[in-house]
Amino acid sequence: MGAKRAMKRGVSLKDHIERCPPPLDEVRSAPVSSLSWQEYIEADKKPVLGRQMKKKSWSKQVQARMWVSDEFPITTQDLVDILSVFEAAHPHIKSLKHFIAHKMPHGFPVKLSVPLVPTVSAHITFNSYTKVTSKLAPALFQVPKHYQEQTDTVCKQLLEQEHSSSTMC
Repeated sequence: MGAKRAMKRGVSLKDHIERCPPPLDEVRSAPVSSLSWQEYIEADKKPVLGRQMKKKSWSKQVQARMWVSDEFPITTQDLVDILSVFEAAHPHIKSLKHFIAHKMPHGFPVKLSVPLVPTVSAHITFNSYTKVTSKLAPALFQVPKHYQEQTDTVCKQLLEQEHSSSTMC
């Protein structure tokens, strides 16, 4: 807002000057350093050559909500292990895993709502859980006999052949 418009809206000129920053040509230039390039390179702690940086930081307290139960059939460590599998897929899962592993009270979170960033929250609800009590057949975890182990070079060749044979639309 210009000074004339500010005056028309009832803002005093003094208030307008205090609120609006000065134009760039009025800003003081950075101090000139007498440090040579060689002195700068050889310094253990690099000196500041221009203006001192103004560092600002802010923090905002966030509120997580959770319902915990000591009687749930699995442990929080089991949940952390599950989240470890998914943390490579999305960076926010890593912060959720850290929260569950290090900052959570005693008990298993049957319902959890945690803000990951100011605009994104994670909501987890365990509606029902059935523990598998029977042993799974070991055959489920065996590699079929007709599968062959491939070396890295063979895998790369197969990928290159697949990539070269694909057509682009």
